[in-house]
Amino acid sequence: MSQAGPRDRRPANQAAALDLESQEQENDRGIDALGDRVSMLRQLTSGIKGEVDSHHRLLDNMASDMTGSSAGLAGTFRRFKSVFEAPRERQSALVIVGCIGVLLALYFLIRRSF
Repeated sequence: MSQAGPRDRRPANQAAALDLESQEQENDRGIDALGDRVSMLRQLTSGIKGEVDSHHRLLDNMASDMTGSSAGLAGTFRRFKSVFEAPRERQSALVIVGCIGVLLALYFLIRRSF
């Protein structure tokens, strides 16, 4: 039996070192790819946050606009209620509604004939 000398062990050590180095390079590539994904996700979440903030501001503006509209409608309903409660004003309102109805009917008849 022959004993393996130091020269015989060197190729095995070199192969192990090359294998470790290739694994380390593969790990580095994996870490770089993971870093790229994390960066992409960070940008994506920043974009989503900006979009959510934008929609939140839009909804707040719509809510304040709706508050103003509902106040205006409440005033209009109060006026209509006062008009229809008085008999004299009710007749005036019915005449106005009738005139508008006649004008709309004429408009549609004329539009249909042409």
